[in-house]
Amino acid sequence: MNKFYMNGKLIHKASDHNTKRCEVEKWVFLPHSDFERLKANPYQEHEAITAARDLMYEDKNAYHCIMLLDEYGDDGLLIEAEGFDYPRLSMFVPDAKSIYERFQTSEPELKLHDMIKDTVEKITELAHTGKTDFTSADMIDMDEVVSLDHMLKAFKFKVECIQTDNGAEFTKRLGSSEKPTPTLFEKLLKQRGIRHKLIKPYTPRHNGKVERSHRKDNEYFYATHKFYSFDDFKKQLAVHSRKYNNFPMRPLNWKSPSDYIKAFLNYGQVF
Repeated sequence: MNKFYMNGKLIHKASDHNTKRCEVEKWVFLPHSDFERLKANPYQEHEAITAARDLMYEDKNAYHCIMLLDEYGDDGLLIEAEGFDYPRLSMFVPDAKSIYERFQTSEPELKLHDMIKDTVEKITELAHTGKTDFTSADMIDMDEVVSLDHMLKAFKFKVECIQTDNGAEFTKRLGSSEKPTPTLFEKLLKQRGIRHKLIKPYTPRHNGKVERSHRKDNEYFYATHKFYSFDDFKKQLAVHSRKYNNFPMRPLNWKSPSDYIKAFLNYGQVF
């Protein structure tokens, strides 16, 4: 039987467990070594605390704090320095990174994350059955292309057209059949009244933005990192995605991808 567990610290014969509101004024990611040092010895100075010193104080309603997050871990340290360069008040927060991700993520993005999680689980299920020759078409075929359906539901605007290449998961028009039948992907698009635009065969430049995105992922992540387990891969990918999506970019008028998509999804703004 699997057991739930969490990192924590129990207080011997605690007199009470009364609490006061803690408001996080800033989230700061620390290198794993720095986080571990502060966790082991909270009474030491750190530049991240010094830089955010003016954000931390206490009033009658709440503690105003910063949350220090482990870049390669899941936990955090809630800090109120009282004007000093080291934690005067602190609390260990288990699984703080998931709190951060939930707080920073809009509802449509959360639905997309769930869609990705479902897809990964389905791939794992296929692998465990011993089927090693499954294709992307097999994955899309499951649950009536549930991933596409979830994606469409997540967006707050009407999707009028989806452009893809000519992969077998999208279309059978390049197959051997003289009368190709529609894929489930195409059936769902027709059901939703969405136009399916196919690029010219063997012309990946027509999907240039997607191809560039794949190339960037390879240059900055896959080709430059080593992974020691699937769990390690997931953690490193989360760090890479967070950094990339929060980095200002000139094509987005110096907005980060996260800021840009949130402004568009929530307010319809285009910069």
